[in-house]
Amino acid sequence: MRIGSSIQEMYHFTEPSGCGSEFGCYSSGCDGDACDFVITWLDGGGATVDFSLHLNLDKHPEFRNQWIALGLSSDASMGDDSVTECVQTGDAEATLAKSWNTGSPLNNIPLPDASNKTEGLSAMSRTVTDGVLMCSYSQTKVSTKQELYDLNTDWHLLVATGSSSGGSKSPHAMDVLPAVSPSKVDLQSKDNISGSIKFTLVKAHGCMMIIAWVLFASIGIFMARFYKPMWPNSTLLKEKVWFTIHRSCMVMAFLACAAGFVLIFVEVQDWSELDGSSSFQQAHPILGVIVTFLCVLNPIMAVFRPHADGKNRFLFNWAHWFVGTSAHILAALTLILGVTLAKASVPFYCVWVLVGWAGYQVAIVLLMEMHECCVADNRIKYMKDGAVVDPRGSGLRQVALAFHVLVIGAFTVALVVIVAIN
Repeated sequence: MRIGSSIQEMYHFTEPSGCGSEFGCYSSGCDGDACDFVITWLDGGGATVDFSLHLNLDKHPEFRNQWIALGLSSDASMGDDSVTECVQTGDAEATLAKSWNTGSPLNNIPLPDASNKTEGLSAMSRTVTDGVLMCSYSQTKVSTKQELYDLNTDWHLLVATGSSSGGSKSPHAMDVLPAVSPSKVDLQSKDNISGSIKFTLVKAHGCMMIIAWVLFASIGIFMARFYKPMWPNSTLLKEKVWFTIHRSCMVMAFLACAAGFVLIFVEVQDWSELDGSSSFQQAHPILGVIVTFLCVLNPIMAVFRPHADGKNRFLFNWAHWFVGTSAHILAALTLILGVTLAKASVPFYCVWVLVGWAGYQVAIVLLMEMHECCVADNRIKYMKDGAVVDPRGSGLRQVALAFHVLVIGAFTVALVVIVAIN
């Protein structure tokens, strides 16, 4: 049975009715008017397995020509994968060939000579009709060639798409993760599969870093900068109110940052090179290590800080401020880079939410600096009847603190929800 034509003739390129009963299917986006792609396979009991690759070209009308590739992978990640690619070369033309995903560095390479590019493939068909790119073929189940995996073995299916020019593929966008079947697929079965594997630890890593830097660090640094003279006659846990809140927030930021750092290393199990990403995206792991180092360094400095009246205290104050502020700024940049990575699997508007948070931070700090300059100076102790009292404008400061906590909390909830559920 040739399964390619049954899909090609379908209006709006919806999922074929034979999926799961007559042949196996792996599809994406079929809950709408048209699927993004459909991969089918059928083992007729002979020496080959029939495949067809279908791509909805109308999903990306901005591309003059497009391609779709099917990879067989043992580990659900790109690297050491057998690939079959269907590349549009014109309005009604396409090519079909084998290629190989290398391990390190990650790359897709063509096979060395023309005879190898279709070795093991037969009954090949390539069409571009009614906005659908379709390639069908039969592949030998067992081969001695490295590039042709044993089709009697279960494999994860990797499906990538992108634009092409002159018959050559352009790399797929690094902010869009290729679809990966949630589990290994038995190519002798007729399963109907959809969805893609979820990188849960990556999302947990992102959520921990958001909680550390958007929530706790934003409040803790704000308290230390603008609230030292507040509540001079009150204590919290036997310490000044501002200090207890500052220390508690920074301890929580440290713990969340450390948890996020451990989670991502458990996920990647090595240093992440982010091969194939843009140069600025490749800075994410480097900046993440720097931020984590600064996050660890600052509490160590605090433990060994000089006495409040010590002659070298000012050196600690400046160093503590510089390390903390640098970590916060670099963390903001690292978060923005992180949500653009494919494994984060978040919509691009998450970048603008983070930019909004960073912009708010700048705005509130400038407003508080103006308040301090024009209304009250943190360096001055305000006295009344021989006792230290709250500085001028203390009521406004308390309103600003409540407002800041609410805004920061809203940003945190929004970002965690975006990262966790998308």
